[in-house]
Amino acid sequence: AAGDARLRQRLIDAATINSLSHGPHTIYIRAQDELGNWGGLETISLVVDKVGPTSTGVSLSPNPTNGQQAVNATSNGVRLEIIAADDNGIAEAEGFINYQNPTENPDGSGFPLLAKDIMYDGNVERAYFDIPLTTIRQMANGEHLISFHARDMAGNWGGLGSLTLIVDQDGPTVSNVAATPNPTPGGANQIVTITADLID
Repeated sequence: AAGDARLRQRLIDAATINSLSHGPHTIYIRAQDELGNWGGLETISLVVDKVGPTSTGVSLSPNPTNGQQAVNATSNGVRLEIIAADDNGIAEAEGFINYQNPTENPDGSGFPLLAKDIMYDGNVERAYFDIPLTTIRQMANGEHLISFHARDMAGNWGGLGSLTLIVDQDGPTVSNVAATPNPTPGGANQIVTITADLID
Protein backbone atom coordinates (compact mmCIF):
# COMPACT_ATOMS: atom_id res chain seq x y z
CA ALA A 1 0.00 0.00 0.00
CA ALA A 2 1.13 3.57 -0.64
CA GLY A 3 3.03 5.03 2.27
CA ASP A 4 3.39 1.64 3.95
CA ALA A 5 6.64 1.46 5.95
CA ARG A 6 7.77 -1.85 7.41
CA LEU A 7 10.92 -2.93 9.19
CA ARG A 8 12.53 -5.93 7.59
CA GLN A 9 15.46 -7.88 8.99
CA ARG A 10 17.78 -10.35 7.34
CA LEU A 11 20.72 -12.07 9.01
CA ILE A 12 24.09 -12.59 7.36
CA ASP A 13 25.23 -15.99 8.57
CA ALA A 14 28.59 -16.61 10.25
CA ALA A 15 29.90 -18.68 7.34
CA THR A 16 29.39 -15.77 4.95
CA ILE A 17 31.07 -13.32 7.33
CA ASN A 18 34.02 -15.67 7.81
CA SER A 19 34.47 -15.95 4.05
CA LEU A 20 34.93 -12.19 3.70
CA SER A 21 38.38 -10.66 3.73
CA HIS A 22 39.58 -8.18 6.31
CA GLY A 23 38.36 -4.64 5.65
CA PRO A 24 35.21 -2.81 4.50
CA HIS A 25 32.53 -4.49 2.37
CA THR A 26 29.54 -2.79 0.78
CA ILE A 27 26.10 -4.24 1.52
CA TYR A 28 23.44 -3.37 -1.08
CA ILE A 29 19.76 -3.22 -0.09
CA ARG A 30 16.65 -2.74 -2.18
CA ALA A 31 12.96 -3.54 -1.77
CA GLN A 32 10.12 -4.81 -3.95
CA ASP A 33 6.47 -3.83 -3.51
CA GLU A 34 3.35 -5.95 -4.00
CA LEU A 35 3.13 -4.88 -7.64
CA GLY A 36 6.60 -6.20 -8.37
CA ASN A 37 8.29 -2.82 -8.58
CA TRP A 38 11.88 -2.65 -7.32
CA GLY A 39 13.05 0.45 -5.55
CA GLY A 40 16.46 2.10 -5.74
CA LEU A 41 19.56 0.67 -4.10
CA GLU A 42 20.80 1.78 -0.70
CA THR A 43 24.17 0.79 0.72
CA ILE A 44 25.90 0.37 4.02
CA SER A 45 29.57 -0.38 4.70
CA LEU A 46 30.23 -3.46 6.81
CA VAL A 47 33.72 -3.55 8.28
CA VAL A 48 35.16 -7.03 8.83
CA ASP A 49 37.97 -6.94 11.39
CA LYS A 50 40.17 -10.02 11.41
CA VAL A 51 43.47 -8.40 12.39
CA GLY A 52 44.54 -7.68 15.95
CA PRO A 53 46.38 -4.61 17.24
CA THR A 54 50.06 -3.92 16.79
CA SER A 55 52.01 -3.63 20.03
CA THR A 56 55.39 -1.96 20.45
CA GLY A 57 57.57 -2.07 23.54
CA VAL A 58 58.51 1.35 24.92
CA SER A 59 60.61 0.45 27.94
CA LEU A 60 61.49 -1.83 30.83
CA SER A 61 62.76 0.18 33.76
CA PRO A 62 65.03 -0.25 35.60
CA ASN A 63 66.87 -2.64 33.32
CA PRO A 64 69.17 -4.42 34.22
CA THR A 65 67.59 -5.11 37.60
CA ASN A 66 68.74 -6.78 40.81
CA GLY A 67 65.20 -7.02 42.19
CA GLN A 68 65.84 -4.32 44.77
CA GLN A 69 65.17 -1.05 42.96
CA ALA A 70 61.73 -0.03 41.68
CA VAL A 71 60.96 2.23 38.72
CA ASN A 72 60.03 5.10 41.08
CA ALA A 73 59.23 5.89 44.70
CA THR A 74 55.51 5.09 44.37
CA SER A 75 56.03 1.69 42.72
CA ASN A 76 57.34 -1.63 43.94
CA GLY A 77 58.31 -3.13 40.62
CA VAL A 78 60.04 -3.01 37.26
CA ARG A 79 57.81 -1.17 34.83
CA LEU A 80 56.88 -2.55 31.40
CA GLU A 81 55.42 0.12 29.11
CA ILE A 82 54.00 -0.44 25.62
CA ILE A 83 52.03 1.28 22.88
CA ALA A 84 49.15 -0.61 21.21
CA ALA A 85 47.33 0.57 18.07
CA ASP A 86 44.28 -0.62 16.13
CA ASP A 87 41.84 1.18 13.81
CA ASN A 88 38.85 -0.27 15.70
CA GLY A 89 40.05 0.57 19.20
CA ILE A 90 42.02 -1.15 21.96
CA ALA A 91 40.05 -3.20 24.50
CA GLU A 92 42.85 -4.59 26.71
CA ALA A 93 46.50 -5.62 26.80
CA GLU A 94 48.46 -8.30 28.62
CA GLY A 95 52.00 -9.47 29.23
CA PHE A 96 53.96 -12.66 29.86
CA ILE A 97 57.28 -13.48 31.51
CA ASN A 98 59.23 -16.00 29.42
CA TYR A 99 56.35 -16.77 27.03
CA GLN A 100 56.41 -20.39 25.83
CA ASN A 101 53.65 -21.07 23.32
CA PRO A 102 49.87 -20.56 22.77
CA THR A 103 49.07 -23.83 24.56
CA GLU A 104 50.92 -22.98 27.76
CA ASN A 105 50.20 -19.25 27.49
CA PRO A 106 46.79 -18.87 25.81
CA ASP A 107 45.41 -15.46 24.90
CA GLY A 108 43.88 -13.79 27.93
CA SER A 109 46.00 -15.65 30.51
CA GLY A 110 48.77 -13.08 30.95
CA PHE A 111 49.14 -10.31 33.52
CA PRO A 112 46.89 -7.32 32.68
CA LEU A 113 48.44 -4.05 31.54
CA LEU A 114 46.79 -0.85 32.73
CA ALA A 115 45.86 1.99 30.39
CA LYS A 116 47.99 5.02 31.23
CA ASP A 117 44.98 7.31 30.71
CA ILE A 118 42.89 5.10 33.07
CA MET A 119 40.56 3.63 30.40
CA TYR A 120 40.97 1.70 27.15
CA ASP A 121 38.89 3.80 24.77
CA GLY A 122 41.14 4.88 21.89
CA ASN A 123 42.75 3.61 18.72
CA VAL A 124 46.21 4.19 20.22
CA GLU A 125 46.84 3.38 23.87
CA ARG A 126 49.90 3.50 26.13
CA ALA A 127 49.76 0.77 28.75
CA TYR A 128 51.97 -0.40 31.60
CA PHE A 129 52.46 -2.97 34.35
CA ASP A 130 54.86 -2.98 37.28
CA ILE A 131 56.37 -6.46 37.63
CA PRO A 132 56.71 -6.92 41.42
CA LEU A 133 60.24 -6.94 42.81
CA THR A 134 59.32 -10.11 44.71
CA THR A 135 58.75 -11.77 41.33
CA ILE A 136 62.04 -10.41 39.96
CA ARG A 137 63.99 -11.80 42.93
CA GLN A 138 62.66 -15.30 42.16
CA MET A 139 63.98 -15.16 38.57
CA ALA A 140 67.34 -16.63 37.58
CA ASN A 141 70.19 -14.37 36.60
CA GLY A 142 70.38 -13.63 32.91
CA GLU A 143 68.06 -12.57 30.11
CA HIS A 144 64.28 -12.99 30.35
CA LEU A 145 61.82 -12.29 27.54
CA ILE A 146 58.91 -10.05 28.56
CA SER A 147 56.22 -10.47 25.91
CA PHE A 148 53.01 -8.51 25.38
CA HIS A 149 50.10 -7.94 23.03
CA ALA A 150 46.67 -6.28 22.91
CA ARG A 151 43.08 -7.14 21.98
CA ASP A 152 40.87 -4.90 19.85
CA MET A 153 37.18 -4.07 20.25
CA ALA A 154 36.28 -6.81 17.75
CA GLY A 155 37.93 -9.44 19.96
CA ASN A 156 41.11 -10.02 17.93
CA TRP A 157 44.37 -10.50 19.81
CA GLY A 158 47.38 -9.04 18.03
CA GLY A 159 50.80 -10.56 17.57
CA LEU A 160 53.31 -10.63 20.39
CA GLY A 161 55.99 -8.04 20.90
CA SER A 162 58.80 -8.43 23.40
CA LEU A 163 61.55 -6.71 25.36
CA THR A 164 64.50 -8.35 27.11
CA LEU A 165 64.88 -7.93 30.87
CA ILE A 166 68.31 -8.61 32.34
CA VAL A 167 68.30 -9.89 35.92
CA ASP A 168 71.62 -9.55 37.79
CA GLN A 169 71.51 -10.42 41.50
CA ASP A 170 75.21 -11.29 41.93
CA GLY A 171 77.99 -8.87 42.73
CA PRO A 172 81.33 -8.78 40.86
CA THR A 173 83.96 -11.48 41.42
CA VAL A 174 87.50 -10.44 42.32
CA SER A 175 90.59 -12.47 41.37
CA ASN A 176 94.33 -12.16 40.77
CA VAL A 177 94.85 -9.61 43.51
CA ALA A 178 98.43 -8.32 43.63
CA ALA A 179 100.37 -5.69 45.58
CA THR A 180 103.50 -4.05 44.18
CA PRO A 181 106.03 -3.87 45.72
CA ASN A 182 105.36 -6.75 48.08
CA PRO A 183 107.04 -7.06 50.44
CA THR A 184 107.50 -3.33 50.84
CA PRO A 185 110.15 -1.56 52.89
CA GLY A 186 107.66 1.06 54.02
CA GLY A 187 108.65 4.62 54.62
CA ALA A 188 107.00 7.99 54.21
CA ASN A 189 107.36 8.05 50.42
CA GLN A 190 106.56 4.39 49.73
CA ILE A 191 103.62 3.79 47.35
CA VAL A 192 102.00 0.35 47.02
CA THR A 193 99.93 -0.39 43.92
CA ILE A 194 97.05 -2.87 44.26
CA THR A 195 95.74 -4.55 41.10
CA ALA A 196 92.93 -7.06 40.61
CA ASP A 197 90.65 -8.58 37.95
CA LEU A 198 86.98 -7.70 38.40
CA ILE A 199 84.27 -9.63 36.52
CA ASP A 200 80.55 -8.84 36.51
